[in-house]
Amino acid sequence: MSEPAAFTLDDLRALLRADDADELTESRLDEEFDFLGYDSLAKYELASQLVRRYDLHVSDEAMDRLRTPRQAIDHINDLLAENPEKEVKS
Repeated sequence: MSEPAAFTLDDLRALLRADDADELTESRLDEEFDFLGYDSLAKYELASQLVRRYDLHVSDEAMDRLRTPRQAIDHINDLLAENPEKEVKS
């Protein structure tokens, strides 16, 4: 059985759908969402998009703890590893 596709920075940018998403680069993965211009509503929109597109549920508490894009990507990939039937189609 093959490994599921990983959730990537490009996937995150697509879900955030922000005007400055192209500013979200590899070199900025460890900067806090707030510093990057994403408020708490943007993070909850991300959680909503994860449910709609991938049927992945991220608790409000987990969303509160995800302060950087890297933390979000890692957490989403952990959820995918726990739920191999879920699939990211980039």
